[in-house]
Amino acid sequence: MSELVAAGARLNYVDDPRSTATGLAVVFHHGMGGDLSQPLGLLAELRVSRLIAPDARGHGASSYLTHTADANFDLLADDVIRLADQLGLQRFVAAGISLGAGVSLNLALRYPDRIEALILARPAWLDRPLETWKQEIYAAIAELVETEDAADAATLLSAREDFQKLDVEFPATGSSLRGQLTRPQAKQSTAVLRGFPQVAPSPDASAWSRIAVPTLVIAHRDDPFHPYDVGAEHARLIPGAKLAAIPSKEADAAGFTAGFAAAVQGFLDGLPAQK
Repeated sequence: MSELVAAGARLNYVDDPRSTATGLAVVFHHGMGGDLSQPLGLLAELRVSRLIAPDARGHGASSYLTHTADANFDLLADDVIRLADQLGLQRFVAAGISLGAGVSLNLALRYPDRIEALILARPAWLDRPLETWKQEIYAAIAELVETEDAADAATLLSAREDFQKLDVEFPATGSSLRGQLTRPQAKQSTAVLRGFPQVAPSPDASAWSRIAVPTLVIAHRDDPFHPYDVGAEHARLIPGAKLAAIPSKEADAAGFTAGFAAAVQGFLDGLPAQK
């Protein structure tokens, strides 16, 4: 692992050289509450020239994110550009899962000259904040992290009626939310859970029509925090975007992992080789 120190933050990342067949460099950003192990685990066999995975601020081994106002997509996208500059990447494939999909969309809109192609996996945001009930669950988790030890926080979260309903119908989603209680930096970076649900990667979906690079959107059903319709709307609004529907974690965990990797590899294999 390596570090970038810039703009008042320490950013942890992995730069993994792989096959030279395509010449493509892919910067793959994890989801909210995750870390770089998420894309690296899902794409262990990905065939590209370089797979670069950062820990966002407030995640993994990067600097804490302590102010809610700093929990915004512009900041994380700017961090990706700082990292690309350090690594000598003039152009790269911007890719991400959930929160990372929002960061990648932001990059394509604000830094179009730097983006070779775009992968938006399980996007959760449109051009507005998340629904109120999602904001409330994330804020409740943040408060539990701040005020309770891990065991008590888990008990209190499980006692919430809204969480119980989710956990019964969507156990993989419930497990993911419980994981927010004990993730690295949980206590130091509750601003992540409070801030990002209240903002959007882009305030105007009409601007997505300006995206002019090959785009893949990966979506699935059976996940209320990553609705299929949100992915489909991205694919509809971004010119020429491909929509790949894969199994959900709820329905088929192994199929999700295999489908995710196959969709990403198939898309990248269809891009022109880079010199």
